[in-house]
Amino acid sequence: MPPAPCLLMTPDVVDIHPAIYQAMYAMEPSPAELDAVTDETTAMLKVLLQTANGFSFTGNGMTRSGTELLAEKLLRHSETVLVPIYGGDGQRLARRLERCGADVMTMERQWGEVFEPDEIVSEMKRRRPALVGLVHGDLTTGQMQKLEEIGRACQEMDILLLADVGATAGCVPLRIDDWQVDAVAGSPGKCLCIPDVIEQVSYNERVEARLAGRRWRFRSHEASRREDNNREMPRYGGELESIRGLRGLRQGLSMILREGIEARFARQQLHAGALEAGLQAMGLQPFGSSTGKLPMMAAFSVPEGVSGVATIKRLWHRGIAIAGTPAGLDADIWRIATIGPGASRQSVTKTIQEMELALIEEGFGLPEGLALAATEAFYKQYE
Repeated sequence: MPPAPCLLMTPDVVDIHPAIYQAMYAMEPSPAELDAVTDETTAMLKVLLQTANGFSFTGNGMTRSGTELLAEKLLRHSETVLVPIYGGDGQRLARRLERCGADVMTMERQWGEVFEPDEIVSEMKRRRPALVGLVHGDLTTGQMQKLEEIGRACQEMDILLLADVGATAGCVPLRIDDWQVDAVAGSPGKCLCIPDVIEQVSYNERVEARLAGRRWRFRSHEASRREDNNREMPRYGGELESIRGLRGLRQGLSMILREGIEARFARQQLHAGALEAGLQAMGLQPFGSSTGKLPMMAAFSVPEGVSGVATIKRLWHRGIAIAGTPAGLDADIWRIATIGPGASRQSVTKTIQEMELALIEEGFGLPEGLALAATEAFYKQYE
């Protein structure tokens, strides 16, 4: 077991800020607070997504359930969907859309690279799908696909664009109105650092027109509260637990907005840059394309002669968790993220120090202290 507390520097599991736990569990949920919490959370969510969509809300659900629910209700049986895949998250999106009954067509890029927008647009023209499903940021490879040109082409061809923003909302700038993205969904459990008990969803008038006339509507917290106006909610039940999730999301969003969205992005990029400077000083090589890189995540190839798994275990016993090679990738890599508490100078310098010692113990020859010096030199440029 690692010493407690363990510093989570992985893109897969992140530390929950104590203020979020306090907001969720310090007081017993009350049905009377649902209106206020829902309104405040929805307003802040629209600021984060940079959208004026009237259809922005939250709903109960685990990771990526919002994306699947959107697709299930938007698509008719056997309707065609195009999913560009550039990592494991894209593969999972394709499987979810298949479960919704869609006829899924895929195009694939080598993991660690992203598509040129023209490639996706050309495939859209050739196949004419009803919907394009795209992962904005893929945590298995640390890459991010641009959406602007694809959104514009979807509008011109009357194709809906659905984007999974679970890995980017709160970590990178999102401008879904400017990018003409029709619908977005994603769990706030990564960049907003709250438990995965709630989903954030936003869609525009084009999606609403597709849904018009159908019996189904999202059971969002907005809809739930209207239905509950004339009945007393049970003291213990799913409704009260959903209030806890809303409280956590509201707290996470308010922390971002208090810091300032641009300031938060700049802070995460600063610490990610310092982390990469230290890793490169160790002689490690970045994995994947630099043009499509997620700004808050570092993916590096495991050097020859070093066991990636053994190094992760050494760090784990030193109280630091990083991620290894995801399923489906042939290359051996380490994945380290500067999200939440990991986006701090103390966390980055500790990770670099312990990573250096772990590599030396693995027999990888490098001068002790060189990596930390490179990290500190990077920080001094911005003091």
